[in-house]
Amino acid sequence: TDANGVFSYAMPKAGWWEEILKSYVGHGVAVDFCRIVAGALDPQSREIIMGVIEDGMASERSIEVLDRATTDDEVLASRLALWGRRLVGEALSLVQSLLADRPSLSRLLATAIDQRFSEDERPADHTSWLFGQLTAEHTRRMGRLGLAA
Repeated sequence: TDANGVFSYAMPKAGWWEEILKSYVGHGVAVDFCRIVAGALDPQSREIIMGVIEDGMASERSIEVLDRATTDDEVLASRLALWGRRLVGEALSLVQSLLADRPSLSRLLATAIDQRFSEDERPADHTSWLFGQLTAEHTRRMGRLGLAA
C-alpha cells in the first residue's frame, strides 16, 4: 500500500518475465523430447512417463501470466520473443549434447522413430527429424503466447 493506504501493484523486475519464459520453453522442449522417445518404451513405462509429463498446469499458468504482461507492452513482447529464440537454441544444443554423450538415448530415439514410421516413410536422419519436431512445437508454444518464434 502507498502512504494513503491504497494498494498499488509494482510490476516485477524485467528478469522475472525472462525466467518465466525460460521455464516455459525449457519445460516444453524437455516434454516434447520425452514424449518422442517414450514411443520406444514398453506400454507400461510409456504410460508412466506420459502421465508425469502431461500435467500442463504450470505451462498454462505461464501462458496466462506472460500473455497478460505482453498484451499492452510491445517492447516486452519483442524482448521475450528474442529471448525465446535464444532459449530454444540453447535447449536444442543441450538435446544434441545429450544424444552425443549418451548413446542409449540415441538408440531410444532411433527405436521410437522406427516404431512411428513405416520403412518407406522413415526419416533418414533421426536427429534432424527430432530437431524439426522440437522446433515446430516451440513455434507452436510461442504462438500461444502471441510471440514470434
